Parts: sequence; C-alpha cells; structure tokens
Amino acid sequence: MIVVTAAVAIRRARSTTSWGIATMPPSLAHDVDPAAQRGRRPTRRRPRAPFARIVPHQEAPRLRSAGLQGTGRCTSNRSDNREQGGEHRPIVLSWLHRKKEEDRMYRNIIVDKRDGALVITLDRPEARNAMSVELQQEITQALDELEADPDLRAGIIANTGPVFCAGADLKEISEGVWDTPHAPDGTDYGFAGATKRYIEKPLIAAVNGKAVGGGLELVMACDLVVASDDAIFWFPEPRRGLTAAGGGSLLRAGQQLTVKRANQLLLLAEPISAQEALDWGLINFVVPGDHVLDKALDMAGKIALGAPLAIQYTKRTVYETMGYPPVYPNEGWDILEQYEKFTVESRDAHEGSTAFVEKRPPRWEGR
Repeated sequence: MIVVTAAVAIRRARSTTSWGIATMPPSLAHDVDPAAQRGRRPTRRRPRAPFARIVPHQEAPRLRSAGLQGTGRCTSNRSDNREQGGEHRPIVLSWLHRKKEEDRMYRNIIVDKRDGALVITLDRPEARNAMSVELQQEITQALDELEADPDLRAGIIANTGPVFCAGADLKEISEGVWDTPHAPDGTDYGFAGATKRYIEKPLIAAVNGKAVGGGLELVMACDLVVASDDAIFWFPEPRRGLTAAGGGSLLRAGQQLTVKRANQLLLLAEPISAQEALDWGLINFVVPGDHVLDKALDMAGKIALGAPLAIQYTKRTVYETMGYPPVYPNEGWDILEQYEKFTVESRDAHEGSTAFVEKRPPRWEGR
C-alpha cells in the first residue's frame, strides 16, 4: 500500500470533516513529485489517491489502540511530522485501501481474528459510532461468527474515533426506520444486537473515549471491560425525558453496582470518569488509550487457557444464579450442580487432570 503525505494534499483535498471523504485531484502526483518540485519535468506516475480519507495524526493513537496499525488506517504517529504553520501532516489512505474497504464484508465494523479472539471494531467515527440498523446487523453477523467458530474463545468490542458509542442513530429514529436486530425465530436481540442476546463466550468491551447512553448499555452487557484513562461513562436519558431501559441497564446496574452507586449513575445523570467507573466496579481495568486493545487481548488470552466448557458453564452459572442466596438448598444450587455435572463428566476435565500429572499444557477439545 502506498501512503502519500504532502502539504498540498491538505490544500487540495476537499473534506467536510476531519474524517470525511475527500477527492484528490489527479495532479497530486505532479505536485508531490520531487523532480517537479525542483523545476524539472516530472516523472509520469499514476495518481496515488483519487479517493482518500484524511486522518489527522492526533487520531492515530486511537486507531492504533483499536488494532488498526499496519492495516493502512494508521501508518505513523510521529509528533514531529509537521508542515509549515505547525499543522500536523495528514495520513492519506490510498485508493487501494479504499477499494479493499468497499470490497470487505462489513461496511461499519472491522472484524479481525487475533490469537483466538474475535475483535469487532465499531467503525463509524464520523457518526460517533451511533448504532444504525446496518451497524447492528453487522455486529449480529460478527457475533454469529464468534459463536459458530470453536477456535474463537472470546469476543472483543472496540472502537475507532474518540467515542466508543454515542447510542442509537437519531437520524434513523427520526425517520422511523430504526430497529434492533432479531433472531431467525423473531427473538429480539436488543440494542447493538447484544443487550438481549446471551453469548456463550465471554465478551470484552475495549472502550476508548466516551460511552454514552446506549453505548454504556453495550458496555454493561459485556462480561469484562477495559477502558482508556480518558474514557467517560454517562446515562443522559433522564435529562432527555427518557429512561435507560432499552438495553437493560436498569436491570444490570443494580446487579453490577451497589444500589447507591447505581442510583447515582442513573438518577443524577452525570458523567463519570474511567477512574470512578473502576472504583465503583463498573469496569475492570484502566490503561492508557494506546494499550486498551492489548489489555483486552491479554484478558482473552487468559480466558483461552481454560477449557471451553468450563468457561461456558462458569459464565452461565454466574448469570443464572444471580439473586439466589447461598443458603442450601434452593434453585440456584440446582443450576450450579447441573452445570458442574456437565463439566466434571467432560473429556476436557479428564484432559485437565492428565495434563497436570504429566506436567504439560492441556489440549482442550471443547467436549
């Protein structure tokens, strides 16, 4: 892939926003040709970027944190790349990469398999990753892939841009076309195709920036959360005449937080910082922005050390027994013992003990 960086690209590229689509004139090849700049006849060359997205360097750390370095979306983060006037030089993504984007299966997310984890990166930064119908359908397809592939042990939901997710797409709501995805049998999957859908494998939210409204509901629907140190979490719904009910957070908040903290988050409708979210127990880790995805992958790697069935039934037991007292007997204990029987009688349980005795890593089969 060819990367073009030049001051003239900034002057000639037409871009409505810092993330907008710009059209680069064919004469760009002449303008950036060293021979032309020295007054000699320029070398004939193919225009490098007839269609390009201009990406400011200050956004490069966020793209890298979303795991996009090396994919053509982020090629440099040098703070000393400056043109006259002290402005940052842009990264101009080549036409070839734009063509690959057009040909890819998804238009609003980037899906990548990394070390046994499926990384689903929300990629509508120009819309603050607001959940459109199409974006939710694509997340649903990616989660189908996560569930179907036995080699994938965990899912990670990450983001490009400064906002993890700003909630629902208000434009589609105003047009009356917005809806949540549904299963083939008609079951509602909820906001982002995830808040009402139970995923057997652990889901990790890798939050860079702001998680607002429905974006925070998606975070709370995940099993583990790592956030950047500048992340913000906020339910503004009461100040808009609404409740944070669409994604189930009114149910989850009292389970994931103390009642007083849940009420503070939901009733005061004020944003809280990443450190506050960590102190409250809403999230698991806070790291610098460019380490968010690395930390999520590290968590996914540790999950993969466990047997698939053990992870699956541990997660189910935690959620299905939530609210039951530990006093025996009750229905909660019945659920626990039923799932324990599945794991104890599995081939992986035998492999685990055998591998321990033989002092070798276990070879899990998922059965």
